[in-house]
Amino acid sequence: MISVGKGFSTPPEILRGPGITKKIGTLLKEKRDHDFSSYFYRHKTVLKALMNLYKSKCGYCESKVGHGSAFHIDHYRPRSGITDEDHDGNYWLAYEWSNLLLCCERCNNAKSNQFPIA
Repeated sequence: MISVGKGFSTPPEILRGPGITKKIGTLLKEKRDHDFSSYFYRHKTVLKALMNLYKSKCGYCESKVGHGSAFHIDHYRPRSGITDEDHDGNYWLAYEWSNLLLCCERCNNAKSNQFPIA
């Protein structure tokens, strides 16, 4: 896994503006029933920042992303339905810059909603 120095206090603007603040307020009220909007965490500015930060490589396997393979923005701690655990997920981290990373399609599919906490 790639270790990066992510400026947690300076996420892309889309993750700091009034639109995301309103969305997070709704999320915290609705919790697991929230209708997650990929508009914010898959925004082109978020993708560009992650591509720069991870040097266009998968955050998990470090393979080059985007040259013939699809890239994904992954929630490191799954936002819902963690498999193999009695846990509903980390819905409150859905739009959190510190929880987003760039990954290849293969790693994203392999990880799925797994995040062992025991």
